[in-house]
Amino acid sequence: MVIVLDSNIFISDFHLRGTAFETLRHVPARVDARVVVPQAVVEEVVRHFRIELEKSQRDAADALGRLARVCGNLDRIPHLREIPVDELSERYREELVRNLAQLNASVRPYPPITHQDIVRRLVERRKPFKENGAGYIDALVWETLIEVARETNALTFLISDNVKDFGNQAGNGLADDLVQEIRSAGLAHDAVQYYRSLRGFIEAEISPLLVPAEEIVEQFNRGEHYFLALIQEAFPEQASGLEENLVTRAINYFQRITDNEITVQNIGDELAHIHATSARWLSDTLIRLDFEAQFHVDFDFFIDKSDYWGIDLDRWHVGINDPDWNEWVMWVSSEQRISASFTVVIDVRQRRVVAFDAGEIEIVRQAEME
Repeated sequence: MVIVLDSNIFISDFHLRGTAFETLRHVPARVDARVVVPQAVVEEVVRHFRIELEKSQRDAADALGRLARVCGNLDRIPHLREIPVDELSERYREELVRNLAQLNASVRPYPPITHQDIVRRLVERRKPFKENGAGYIDALVWETLIEVARETNALTFLISDNVKDFGNQAGNGLADDLVQEIRSAGLAHDAVQYYRSLRGFIEAEISPLLVPAEEIVEQFNRGEHYFLALIQEAFPEQASGLEENLVTRAINYFQRITDNEITVQNIGDELAHIHATSARWLSDTLIRLDFEAQFHVDFDFFIDKSDYWGIDLDRWHVGINDPDWNEWVMWVSSEQRISASFTVVIDVRQRRVVAFDAGEIEIVRQAEME
């Protein structure tokens, strides 16, 4: 199989430290998986790294400015040292190249397509071009994929979260006109498969090919395996990375009682109701474990005073922090239990967690907690 990775797969994990990349890094040779990264993707990832670097620097400077204004003359707040963006961007490019080499990935040169062909595709607004004409990089990725698929005659997977430009309306496959283009290239209609995430691809296409470790799952679920302690120890460090996803879930969950901003005040540092669903060997020393667990989160938000007295406090677990924040709203908090799926990669020789990721996250409704 050939796995073509789009830029958004790297942008969500700039340093390739997640469990999906760790799995891909150790896919057994017998699976015969080849990773291909178009040169256009490398350039796009480095560009986004630079953008994120500049944005983070601005955000940090703004935060220090606010802190200085709050402190006034009480304390001297140091100025943020300017980050050498050019140097760090170049160093990141070198790191990315090294990481790709560890994946045994080949960086594919730009496809031999003429400007005339690209312009024709743009004018006709053929996917992956958008209606507004954007999509030049996506078009180069697609042309690279077609070239690789024809050259290798192997089942080829496109991994990209860019479902609007590559996917069909259901989001579970390639767009119909791209499938037609595959046929026109002399390939079978199913020669190219599409996944929105590397995690989803790994679960569907790679995990079933790995050697299962059923005895570890059984011991883990009986509470008798040392993996439990390793996971509990590693979870607090991972928790801060869940905040954005938690806020998204909370906005949907609390929409009936507030439309104000919601923030995460605290994430509990201990997992409960841990249950392993699968374990598979990546190598003689690395194992990939999928499990489900629950943990507590405290959310903060404002609620209209008139709305507060009409809600079911037991159902929403709302407590008052400040009843008179201003004339119209009160500041409240709500402790909620979160149910989530997780994946870890563990080095059994060194007894340490190598990678730790969260999958689906849901707020457990109070009735389900009884």
